[in-house]
Amino acid sequence: MNKSDDTALLLGQLTRIADALERKHPIDMAPGALPQADAYVWQSDIRQLVAVAKVNRLDIGLLRESMNNVIIYCRTQWALCRDFRRITRCYGARAVRANHHWSRRFMER
Repeated sequence: MNKSDDTALLLGQLTRIADALERKHPIDMAPGALPQADAYVWQSDIRQLVAVAKVNRLDIGLLRESMNNVIIYCRTQWALCRDFRRITRCYGARAVRANHHWSRRFMER
């Protein structure tokens, strides 16, 4: 067998697979038949895209503000962990757990 025979054989197998898939899952609608909409959702029971009637929109400024709050929270948690590790190295973990003086210091800020 030469290279062209291998290509023809592979192309024949791929065509059979594609035909079988189209028979099992036929295309119900043409791509241009979708109604005009801003958003679509996939309905698996009817196996089609359905237009969304009302799209909820979020102002990008509000999204940025929430992301900044998440970043501040993560930085604060990281600072607490870093200070806890530093304090436990100095005083030992048992002493820190018994006194909890490190947590009161951060709550007063």
